[in-house]
Amino acid sequence: MATLKETLLAKIQEHRPRTQKLVKEHADVKIGEVTIAQAIGGARGVRMLVTDISYLDPFEGIRFRGKTIPETFAALPKVPGSDYPYVEAFWWFLLTGEVPTEQQTLEVVKEFQSRRAVPAYVGDMLRAMARDTHPMTMFSAAILSMQRESLFVKRYNEGMAQANPGMSPNPAKAPWYFMGLQELLVHLHPAFAVFVVPLLAAALLLALPYLRYGEAPNGAYFHSRTGARTALAAAVAALVLTPVCVLADETIRRTPPWLPSLPPAVRNGFVPAVLVCAVLAVVYLAARRLFSASRLEAVQALLTFLIVAFVVLTVTGSLFRGQAMALAWPWAVAAVR
Repeated sequence: MATLKETLLAKIQEHRPRTQKLVKEHADVKIGEVTIAQAIGGARGVRMLVTDISYLDPFEGIRFRGKTIPETFAALPKVPGSDYPYVEAFWWFLLTGEVPTEQQTLEVVKEFQSRRAVPAYVGDMLRAMARDTHPMTMFSAAILSMQRESLFVKRYNEGMAQANPGMSPNPAKAPWYFMGLQELLVHLHPAFAVFVVPLLAAALLLALPYLRYGEAPNGAYFHSRTGARTALAAAVAALVLTPVCVLADETIRRTPPWLPSLPPAVRNGFVPAVLVCAVLAVVYLAARRLFSASRLEAVQALLTFLIVAFVVLTVTGSLFRGQAMALAWPWAVAAVR
Protein backbone atom coordinates (compact mmCIF):
# COMPACT_ATOMS: atom_id res chain seq x y z
CA MET A 1 0.00 0.00 0.00
CA ALA A 2 3.05 2.24 -0.36
CA THR A 3 1.68 3.84 -3.53
CA LEU A 4 -1.52 4.90 -1.77
CA LYS A 5 0.39 6.35 1.17
CA GLU A 6 2.68 8.30 -1.14
CA THR A 7 -0.29 9.64 -3.12
CA LEU A 8 -2.15 10.58 0.05
CA LEU A 9 0.91 12.33 1.50
CA ALA A 10 1.27 14.40 -1.65
CA LYS A 11 -2.43 15.36 -1.48
CA ILE A 12 -2.14 16.39 2.17
CA GLN A 13 0.91 18.55 1.51
CA GLU A 14 -0.89 20.10 -1.46
CA HIS A 15 -4.07 20.96 0.43
CA ARG A 16 -2.58 22.01 3.77
CA PRO A 17 -1.45 25.51 2.62
CA ARG A 18 -4.93 26.14 1.24
CA THR A 19 -6.55 25.35 4.56
CA GLN A 20 -4.02 27.42 6.49
CA LYS A 21 -4.61 30.38 4.17
CA LEU A 22 -8.39 30.14 4.58
CA VAL A 23 -8.10 30.17 8.36
CA LYS A 24 -5.56 32.99 8.39
CA GLU A 25 -7.25 35.34 5.91
CA HIS A 26 -10.95 34.48 6.14
CA ALA A 27 -11.49 33.13 9.62
CA ASP A 28 -14.26 35.65 10.41
CA VAL A 29 -16.18 35.29 7.15
CA LYS A 30 -19.74 34.07 7.65
CA ILE A 31 -20.83 31.22 5.40
CA GLY A 32 -24.55 31.40 6.07
CA GLU A 33 -27.41 31.95 8.46
CA VAL A 34 -29.41 29.43 10.44
CA THR A 35 -33.15 29.68 10.91
CA ILE A 36 -35.25 28.15 13.67
CA ALA A 37 -36.90 25.86 11.12
CA GLN A 38 -33.50 24.54 10.04
CA ALA A 39 -32.43 23.92 13.63
CA ILE A 40 -35.67 22.06 14.44
CA GLY A 41 -35.50 20.19 11.13
CA GLY A 42 -32.16 18.57 11.91
CA ALA A 43 -29.90 21.30 10.45
CA ARG A 44 -31.19 20.55 6.96
CA GLY A 45 -29.50 22.83 4.45
CA VAL A 46 -27.09 24.26 7.02
CA ARG A 47 -23.49 24.44 5.90
CA MET A 48 -21.35 23.70 8.91
CA LEU A 49 -18.56 21.35 7.87
CA VAL A 50 -15.66 21.49 5.45
CA THR A 51 -14.94 18.33 3.48
CA ASP A 52 -13.54 17.39 0.10
CA ILE A 53 -14.77 13.81 0.28
CA SER A 54 -18.53 13.98 0.00
CA TYR A 55 -21.37 16.43 -0.27
CA LEU A 56 -24.99 15.64 0.53
CA ASP A 57 -27.27 17.79 -1.59
CA PRO A 58 -30.76 18.04 -0.07
CA PHE A 59 -32.35 17.49 -3.49
CA GLU A 60 -29.81 15.72 -5.72
CA GLY A 61 -28.40 13.31 -3.15
CA ILE A 62 -24.85 12.46 -2.20
CA ARG A 63 -21.78 13.11 -4.32
CA PHE A 64 -18.40 11.50 -3.72
CA ARG A 65 -15.49 13.72 -4.76
CA GLY A 66 -17.88 15.59 -7.03
CA LYS A 67 -19.32 12.47 -8.67
CA THR A 68 -22.79 11.04 -8.25
CA ILE A 69 -23.17 7.39 -7.26
CA PRO A 70 -23.73 6.21 -10.91
CA GLU A 71 -20.76 8.28 -12.08
CA THR A 72 -18.60 6.84 -9.31
CA PHE A 73 -19.58 3.25 -10.16
CA ALA A 74 -18.87 3.88 -13.83
CA ALA A 75 -15.40 5.35 -13.22
CA LEU A 76 -13.91 2.83 -10.78
CA PRO A 77 -12.24 -0.50 -11.73
CA LYS A 78 -14.70 -3.41 -11.63
CA VAL A 79 -14.35 -6.77 -9.96
CA PRO A 80 -13.95 -9.40 -12.73
CA GLY A 81 -17.35 -10.77 -13.69
CA SER A 82 -19.25 -8.08 -11.76
CA ASP A 83 -20.87 -4.75 -12.55
CA TYR A 84 -19.75 -3.35 -9.21
CA PRO A 85 -16.35 -1.77 -8.50
CA TYR A 86 -13.80 -2.93 -5.98
CA VAL A 87 -14.45 -1.65 -2.47
CA GLU A 88 -10.70 -1.01 -2.30
CA ALA A 89 -10.93 1.19 -5.41
CA PHE A 90 -13.73 3.20 -3.81
CA TRP A 91 -11.63 3.62 -0.66
CA TRP A 92 -8.69 4.89 -2.73
CA PHE A 93 -11.02 7.28 -4.53
CA LEU A 94 -12.44 8.67 -1.26
CA LEU A 95 -8.98 9.22 0.24
CA THR A 96 -7.26 10.79 -2.75
CA GLY A 97 -9.97 12.09 -5.08
CA GLU A 98 -8.32 10.18 -7.93
CA VAL A 99 -9.67 7.16 -9.78
CA PRO A 100 -7.13 4.36 -9.18
CA THR A 101 -5.73 2.10 -11.86
CA GLU A 102 -6.26 -1.64 -11.80
CA GLN A 103 -2.75 -2.15 -10.44
CA GLN A 104 -3.22 0.41 -7.67
CA THR A 105 -6.52 -1.20 -6.73
CA LEU A 106 -5.03 -4.69 -6.55
CA GLU A 107 -2.24 -3.36 -4.32
CA VAL A 108 -4.85 -2.23 -1.79
CA VAL A 109 -6.74 -5.53 -2.21
CA LYS A 110 -3.58 -7.41 -1.27
CA GLU A 111 -3.02 -5.15 1.74
CA PHE A 112 -6.59 -5.67 2.96
CA GLN A 113 -6.26 -9.44 2.53
CA SER A 114 -3.17 -9.45 4.73
CA ARG A 115 -5.23 -7.85 7.49
CA ARG A 116 -8.38 -9.95 7.19
CA ALA A 117 -7.71 -12.13 10.25
CA VAL A 118 -10.26 -11.27 12.94
CA PRO A 119 -9.63 -12.12 16.63
CA ALA A 120 -11.69 -15.07 17.90
CA TYR A 121 -13.39 -12.95 20.55
CA VAL A 122 -15.10 -10.88 17.84
CA GLY A 123 -16.84 -13.97 16.46
CA ASP A 124 -17.83 -15.03 19.99
CA MET A 125 -19.34 -11.61 20.61
CA LEU A 126 -21.30 -11.61 17.36
CA ARG A 127 -22.65 -15.12 17.98
CA ALA A 128 -23.82 -14.01 21.42
CA MET A 129 -25.93 -11.22 19.95
CA ALA A 130 -29.63 -11.68 19.14
CA ARG A 131 -30.29 -13.24 15.73
CA ASP A 132 -32.40 -10.28 14.61
CA THR A 133 -29.71 -7.70 15.45
CA HIS A 134 -29.30 -5.19 12.62
CA PRO A 135 -26.18 -5.89 10.49
CA MET A 136 -24.90 -2.34 10.96
CA THR A 137 -25.20 -2.74 14.74
CA MET A 138 -23.17 -5.95 14.56
CA PHE A 139 -20.62 -4.31 12.27
CA SER A 140 -20.22 -1.33 14.61
CA ALA A 141 -19.92 -3.56 17.67
CA ALA A 142 -17.27 -5.70 15.95
CA ILE A 143 -15.20 -2.67 14.97
CA LEU A 144 -15.43 -1.15 18.45
CA SER A 145 -14.49 -4.43 20.13
CA MET A 146 -11.20 -4.49 18.21
CA GLN A 147 -10.05 -1.19 19.68
CA ARG A 148 -7.40 -3.08 21.67
CA GLU A 149 -5.88 -4.28 18.38
CA SER A 150 -5.33 -0.69 17.22
CA LEU A 151 -1.78 0.23 16.27
CA PHE A 152 -2.49 3.74 17.56
CA VAL A 153 -3.47 2.29 20.95
CA LYS A 154 -0.25 0.29 21.07
CA ARG A 155 1.81 3.39 20.28
CA TYR A 156 -0.17 5.39 22.84
CA ASN A 157 0.44 2.73 25.48
CA GLU A 158 4.14 2.77 24.63
CA GLY A 159 4.30 6.40 25.71
CA MET A 160 3.24 8.44 22.70
CA ALA A 161 1.12 10.64 24.98
CA GLN A 162 4.17 11.48 27.12
CA ALA A 163 4.88 14.35 24.73
CA ASN A 164 1.90 16.20 26.23
CA PRO A 165 2.89 17.53 29.69
CA GLY A 166 -0.78 18.24 30.43
CA MET A 167 -1.63 14.55 30.51
CA SER A 168 -1.21 12.23 33.49
CA PRO A 169 1.51 9.56 33.32
CA ASN A 170 0.47 6.25 31.80
CA PRO A 171 0.17 4.40 34.03
CA ALA A 172 -0.38 6.52 37.13
CA LYS A 173 1.23 4.34 39.80
CA ALA A 174 0.77 4.51 43.54
CA PRO A 175 3.76 4.67 45.90
CA TRP A 176 5.60 1.35 46.00
CA TYR A 177 4.13 0.35 49.37
CA PHE A 178 0.63 0.49 47.82
CA MET A 179 1.57 -1.22 44.56
CA GLY A 180 0.46 -4.60 45.87
CA LEU A 181 -3.09 -3.27 46.20
CA GLN A 182 -2.89 -1.56 42.81
CA GLU A 183 -1.76 -4.87 41.29
CA LEU A 184 -4.79 -6.54 42.89
CA LEU A 185 -6.96 -3.95 41.10
CA VAL A 186 -5.66 -5.31 37.81
CA HIS A 187 -6.90 -8.80 38.65
CA LEU A 188 -9.94 -8.35 40.90
CA HIS A 189 -13.13 -6.35 40.99
CA PRO A 190 -12.42 -2.98 42.68
CA ALA A 191 -14.73 -3.74 45.61
CA PHE A 192 -12.74 -6.88 46.40
CA ALA A 193 -9.30 -5.45 45.64
CA VAL A 194 -9.59 -2.34 47.82
CA PHE A 195 -12.15 -3.41 50.43
CA VAL A 196 -12.85 -7.14 50.85
CA VAL A 197 -9.30 -8.48 50.53
CA PRO A 198 -7.64 -5.84 52.80
CA LEU A 199 -10.46 -6.28 55.32
CA LEU A 200 -9.99 -10.06 55.39
CA ALA A 201 -6.22 -9.65 55.74
CA ALA A 202 -6.66 -7.25 58.67
CA ALA A 203 -9.16 -9.62 60.28
CA LEU A 204 -6.70 -12.52 59.93
CA LEU A 205 -3.90 -10.52 61.55
CA LEU A 206 -6.16 -9.49 64.42
CA ALA A 207 -7.32 -13.08 64.91
CA LEU A 208 -3.85 -14.63 65.02
CA PRO A 209 -3.31 -14.19 68.78
CA TYR A 210 -6.70 -15.75 69.55
CA LEU A 211 -6.45 -18.87 67.39
CA ARG A 212 -6.10 -22.23 69.14
CA TYR A 213 -2.79 -23.72 68.13
CA GLY A 214 -2.68 -26.67 70.51
CA GLU A 215 0.50 -25.27 72.05
CA ALA A 216 1.62 -22.06 73.63
CA PRO A 217 3.57 -19.73 71.26
CA ASN A 218 7.05 -19.05 72.62
CA GLY A 219 7.62 -15.80 70.70
CA ALA A 220 9.88 -17.34 68.06
CA TYR A 221 8.61 -17.35 64.50
CA PHE A 222 10.39 -20.59 63.58
CA HIS A 223 10.73 -22.45 66.84
CA SER A 224 11.51 -25.83 65.24
CA ARG A 225 13.26 -27.30 62.22
CA THR A 226 9.89 -28.49 60.88
CA GLY A 227 8.44 -24.99 61.13
CA ALA A 228 11.39 -23.51 59.27
CA ARG A 229 11.19 -26.11 56.46
CA THR A 230 7.43 -25.66 56.16
CA ALA A 231 7.69 -21.88 55.97
CA LEU A 232 10.49 -22.12 53.39
CA ALA A 233 8.40 -24.46 51.25
CA ALA A 234 5.44 -22.07 51.50
CA ALA A 235 7.64 -19.14 50.46
CA VAL A 236 8.95 -21.03 47.42
CA ALA A 237 5.40 -22.06 46.48
CA ALA A 238 4.22 -18.44 46.66
CA LEU A 239 7.26 -17.29 44.69
CA VAL A 240 6.34 -19.71 41.87
CA LEU A 241 2.53 -19.72 41.96
CA THR A 242 2.00 -15.95 42.15
CA PRO A 243 3.80 -15.08 38.87
CA VAL A 244 2.09 -18.05 37.18
CA CYS A 245 -1.32 -16.77 38.30
CA VAL A 246 -0.46 -13.22 37.16
CA LEU A 247 0.53 -14.47 33.71
CA ALA A 248 -2.54 -16.71 33.47
CA ASP A 249 -4.88 -13.89 34.44
CA GLU A 250 -3.17 -11.58 31.94
CA THR A 251 -4.25 -14.02 29.22
CA ILE A 252 -7.72 -14.64 30.65
CA ARG A 253 -8.50 -10.92 30.88
CA ARG A 254 -7.92 -10.55 27.12
CA THR A 255 -10.52 -13.20 26.25
CA PRO A 256 -14.34 -12.96 26.37
CA PRO A 257 -15.81 -13.43 29.88
CA TRP A 258 -16.29 -17.08 30.79
CA LEU A 259 -19.50 -16.41 32.72
CA PRO A 260 -21.01 -13.35 31.01
CA SER A 261 -24.38 -13.80 32.74
CA LEU A 262 -22.87 -13.21 36.20
CA PRO A 263 -22.45 -9.69 37.61
CA PRO A 264 -18.86 -8.37 37.37
CA ALA A 265 -18.51 -8.32 41.17
CA VAL A 266 -19.25 -12.05 41.26
CA ARG A 267 -17.34 -13.01 38.12
CA ASN A 268 -14.23 -10.91 38.80
CA GLY A 269 -14.43 -10.68 42.57
CA PHE A 270 -16.23 -13.45 44.43
CA VAL A 271 -15.18 -16.35 42.19
CA PRO A 272 -11.44 -15.46 42.24
CA ALA A 273 -11.65 -14.88 46.00
CA VAL A 274 -13.11 -18.37 46.50
CA LEU A 275 -10.30 -19.83 44.37
CA VAL A 276 -7.69 -17.99 46.45
CA CYS A 277 -9.26 -19.32 49.65
CA ALA A 278 -9.13 -22.82 48.17
CA VAL A 279 -5.40 -22.38 47.44
CA LEU A 280 -4.78 -21.19 51.00
CA ALA A 281 -6.65 -24.21 52.33
CA VAL A 282 -4.45 -26.47 50.21
CA VAL A 283 -1.32 -24.75 51.56
CA TYR A 284 -2.49 -25.26 55.15
CA LEU A 285 -3.39 -28.91 54.60
CA ALA A 286 -0.12 -29.56 52.75
CA ALA A 287 1.84 -28.11 55.66
CA ARG A 288 -0.03 -30.33 58.09
CA ARG A 289 0.12 -33.59 56.12
CA LEU A 290 3.25 -33.42 53.98
CA PHE A 291 5.51 -31.78 56.58
CA SER A 292 3.73 -33.05 59.71
CA ALA A 293 3.62 -29.49 60.96
CA SER A 294 1.72 -28.50 64.05
CA ARG A 295 -1.19 -26.06 63.87
CA LEU A 296 1.09 -23.22 64.87
CA GLU A 297 3.68 -24.14 62.24
CA ALA A 298 1.00 -24.53 59.55
CA VAL A 299 -0.42 -21.09 60.34
CA GLN A 300 3.10 -19.62 60.19
CA ALA A 301 3.59 -21.28 56.79
CA LEU A 302 0.25 -19.90 55.58
CA LEU A 303 1.18 -16.40 56.75
CA THR A 304 4.57 -16.75 55.03
CA PHE A 305 2.81 -17.75 51.82
CA LEU A 306 0.58 -14.65 51.97
CA ILE A 307 3.47 -12.28 52.72
CA VAL A 308 5.64 -13.59 49.89
CA ALA A 309 2.67 -13.52 47.47
CA PHE A 310 1.98 -9.90 48.37
CA VAL A 311 5.67 -9.01 47.94
CA VAL A 312 5.62 -10.59 44.48
CA LEU A 313 2.50 -8.55 43.58
CA THR A 314 4.23 -5.40 44.83
CA VAL A 315 7.34 -6.09 42.75
CA THR A 316 5.20 -6.94 39.71
CA GLY A 317 3.25 -3.72 39.95
CA SER A 318 6.32 -1.59 40.62
CA LEU A 319 8.75 -3.02 38.07
CA PHE A 320 6.82 -5.09 35.53
CA ARG A 321 3.81 -2.89 34.71
CA GLY A 322 4.16 -0.53 31.78
CA GLN A 323 1.73 1.57 29.75
CA ALA A 324 -1.94 0.82 30.48
CA MET A 325 -0.73 -1.53 33.26
CA ALA A 326 0.36 -4.09 30.68
CA LEU A 327 3.13 -6.49 31.62
CA ALA A 328 6.55 -5.41 30.38
CA TRP A 329 10.19 -5.98 31.20
CA PRO A 330 11.63 -3.46 33.68
CA TRP A 331 14.06 -1.99 31.12
CA ALA A 332 11.17 -1.45 28.69
CA VAL A 333 9.18 0.33 31.40
CA ALA A 334 12.19 2.51 32.27
CA ALA A 335 12.73 3.35 28.58
CA VAL A 336 9.15 4.64 28.25
CA ARG A 337 9.53 6.78 31.33
